[in-house]
Amino acid sequence: MSRTSSTVVGVRVVALLAGATLTVTGGCAPPGEAGGDSAARVWPGMMPETAPSPRTVVRDDLEKVFEEADTDGAFVLYDVERNLTTVVGRERAAHRHPPAETFEIAATLIALETDTVPSVDETVRHDGNADWERDASLREAVVSSDAGVHREVARRVGPDRMRTWVDRLGYGNRETGESGRPFWLDGTLEISPREQADFLADLARGRLPTSEAHQRDVRELLFLEHGPGYVLYGKSGLAGRFNPGAGWWVGWVRREDGVFSFALAMDVVTDKHVEQRVPLGREFLERLNVVPVP
Repeated sequence: MSRTSSTVVGVRVVALLAGATLTVTGGCAPPGEAGGDSAARVWPGMMPETAPSPRTVVRDDLEKVFEEADTDGAFVLYDVERNLTTVVGRERAAHRHPPAETFEIAATLIALETDTVPSVDETVRHDGNADWERDASLREAVVSSDAGVHREVARRVGPDRMRTWVDRLGYGNRETGESGRPFWLDGTLEISPREQADFLADLARGRLPTSEAHQRDVRELLFLEHGPGYVLYGKSGLAGRFNPGAGWWVGWVRREDGVFSFALAMDVVTDKHVEQRVPLGREFLERLNVVPVP
């Protein structure tokens, strides 16, 4: 039933109300917000004229979740149906970090779309340098975050096609570099929590510019658990070469009333912080009523 251990809930927030700033309190909280919590700040959002004006709610009161874990970070929740984004840590939510293993989501989709790897179950053979590197399928490599397999797949895709597809997907800063190095780890490619949530919302709904069949295959790889009234999908990542490192947990929750994509990015200084990525993300989902509290 589950590869991880708690539960989840989501929302996306930005309010364009004739240029005014609105305070939302517990009694009139938008769907997905915990009723009775402290006030949430809302500011005008910017979107193309052809799209409905989104709303963003800033939950300063929930920053204490990071403080209690002795770290700093951001959490973004996008309620697709209501076009509502909830943000914890407004400035950090727009700050880009190397995606690390979370890029495997896009990389797997690119590998399938370019027919570099015809199936998620086809074994990718490579010359691993470490004992833990071995031949594996994309399915196995995504679950285990097998760096050797993903580097080999990126090599086969090639820098030109990779650059084209990262740009086509609108992924983060769209930079892949020229050296053939793992650009998703070394700081060349970067993405913000807001951008992660947008990308995953499109993947969850089959809205990316690739075949629906390939998007469906990738969605299946990210399944974590299902519970009463929800299904949880996700992927963690750790860009640990920097000081502090960037810890990720991204994904979405599907419920009868819609899709809720989310992205957590936090500073990682200690081993304890590495362990806290998923628990903190779950706590935000629970506090925002996306998934039930166990």
